[in-house]
Amino acid sequence: IYLCTRQVRRVFFNPAQSSTTTTTIVLKGIPKWAKQLVLVGSVLIMVALHLAQIMIPPPPNLPDLFAVLWSIAGCGFFVITWLGMVWQLYQYQPTALSNAEKKSH
Repeated sequence: IYLCTRQVRRVFFNPAQSSTTTTTIVLKGIPKWAKQLVLVGSVLIMVALHLAQIMIPPPPNLPDLFAVLWSIAGCGFFVITWLGMVWQLYQYQPTALSNAEKKSH
């Protein structure tokens, strides 16, 4: 989890530090505090679910409680990521065509 969040921080918040093999994503138009909230919130939710799964036994009538909670959390993380990427695509402005591209059109 730590390595994943470290890479997310590097790509989203410090694109200059990301390696050249990593796709650089800067979500323009989304405040830094919102990106930070999503990152910290997702880590806190994952840690809380891990601790709850270790320390709290599920009720007898809900034996798959933690599996369902993990699925809901994963779906939520996916939706947030998907919306961020849709926002990035919506904000995308294509650059001017190079001379070689202009000649081919």
